[in-house]
Amino acid sequence: MDDKLKVAVERVGTIVVGWTVHMPERFRGAYILAKNSAHRFVSCLTSIDMPTLESSTLYLDGNNRERDGKIFARPYESEKDAKIAVREIAALVAKANGTQEETATPSIPKITVYE
Repeated sequence: MDDKLKVAVERVGTIVVGWTVHMPERFRGAYILAKNSAHRFVSCLTSIDMPTLESSTLYLDGNNRERDGKIFARPYESEKDAKIAVREIAALVAKANGTQEETATPSIPKITVYE
């Protein structure tokens, strides 16, 4: 059984788009899965309602199961900002899975499934 959170993320110009590929049930409904207040654009990963990326929080599949698998998207001011947001999402997913330092900045191809 796969017990890691997996999130697919793509950057198209200044827009960050993604979806939850796999959500372990132990994560569902968790108010905070991972947090890093030093992050500039995405500092909190949570699972309380439905997928959306707003303010500095990425909401993944949550208690509203009818909305599982929905796409989240958010435009940023520049491509540079969007690239940073993608790196921050990757680091938060890794932190939630306990697989990597929260400050990690992995090399990011166009579409990546983070776990």
